Amino acid sequence: MAGLVQYWHTPFGDLHPGLHSELGPVYVQHEGNLVLPNISRVHSGLYYCLLQHKDGITLWPHELHVSQESGRCNQPSGYVATRSRKDVGSLTERQGGVSDGHFTGAVVGSVLLTFVVGFSAGALCRNQVLRWVQEP
Repeated sequence: MAGLVQYWHTPFGDLHPGLHSELGPVYVQHEGNLVLPNISRVHSGLYYCLLQHKDGITLWPHELHVSQESGRCNQPSGYVATRSRKDVGSLTERQGGVSDGHFTGAVVGSVLLTFVVGFSAGALCRNQVLRWVQEP
């Protein structure tokens, strides 16, 4: 999906294209590519890319696992990185997850539960409250 990268959320903080030094542990190029120059175990974690395109905004999560494997060095540092991407859909698709009927049912249920618990607590404490009010 083509679009404009708004920012990357990394274990090192949020990064915007072209605003960070290439000397850091990770940086974003002007085109929006995330670069991890000297990969190590501290780079493992969850990375999110917020991409704006003609259909809206999409959040792309990536989980990066970095491990050191003997006899197999894909990186000069001796670490091997594996990445998995999870497609969570567009922002509009994720926000439409609860129907109005379910939301109304949840609100009504929580109000009824609050009333029943409050009423029961008041009924159980009634004698103690009346004694406290009647004391001189």
